[in-house]
Amino acid sequence: MVIIRAQAATADLEVRSFILGLRQYDNVGPGAIDIPEVIVELLDAYAGEDAQLQQHMRNIIEAVCVDAAGVETKPARLMQTFPPSRPVAPNLKVVIRDRPHASRRLMTQPWQVDAKISDLTHELISGRHAIVQRIQHSLLFGGGGMRRR
Repeated sequence: MVIIRAQAATADLEVRSFILGLRQYDNVGPGAIDIPEVIVELLDAYAGEDAQLQQHMRNIIEAVCVDAAGVETKPARLMQTFPPSRPVAPNLKVVIRDRPHASRRLMTQPWQVDAKISDLTHELISGRHAIVQRIQHSLLFGGGGMRRR
């Protein structure tokens, strides 16, 4: 999923936050989405036919937040200079790396390589009726149902 969340200020310096665009992708792996291309599509869809607004929106992008994986951080950094004829974000100053997202991926993807390990992980840890889930959500052992004296 690609979301462009924007913050802008009015002439009276009132700050407004809003979702500028959203693209949902199903069943895509890391690096399968061309981040700069999607950003251009979303910005252009928002600005419509107004070329001046399109360029203004590109010029005011100062920060972008992406997954910490290299397949996302490298294209994000290149947005400042690529394509040479019309960079996506010529004034980009910061690429924020979302490390928790990468950590979640590291916790889930290795188990999916082998079907037997994946089934075992689901049965013991992550499945709805897994032992770990039953303990975590039990009134006796879980944090939510314990009584303190």
